[in-house]
Amino acid sequence: MGAPQVSISQLDNDISFFQNVLSSLPRSHPLCPPCTQALAVARSQRYTLSGLKDDLDKSIFHYTDAIFLPLPWDSRCRNTIQLFFYLTDALIHRARRSKQPEDVTCCITYLRYLRGQPLEAYKVLLVKSHHFL
Repeated sequence: MGAPQVSISQLDNDISFFQNVLSSLPRSHPLCPPCTQALAVARSQRYTLSGLKDDLDKSIFHYTDAIFLPLPWDSRCRNTIQLFFYLTDALIHRARRSKQPEDVTCCITYLRYLRGQPLEAYKVLLVKSHHFL
């Protein structure tokens, strides 16, 4: 059974919550990495429901930001390889939408990088990354 469907209204509440938390914290605060990851996921989920380019672009921004933050202490958070995978997935959606060669080139570069990583150890779907290539 799949994950329960989340409404746009609930995602809007989550996005507002995480934006408010992040705006009140210094980047060095230990809650910053997990909140940034949660914001990226919420924007990505909202894009899936809304199809709005703004949601896609913001999810890409927040996944990128999360990659450069220290790894969170919370084991429920994604590690760097997982974040990189979800960033690449979002970039693939943007490449399909934009039809820009540089978006496709970026996706290929990232997927080749991911192909060289021990994805099984990082709980990322190896088959999905090879399918993208």
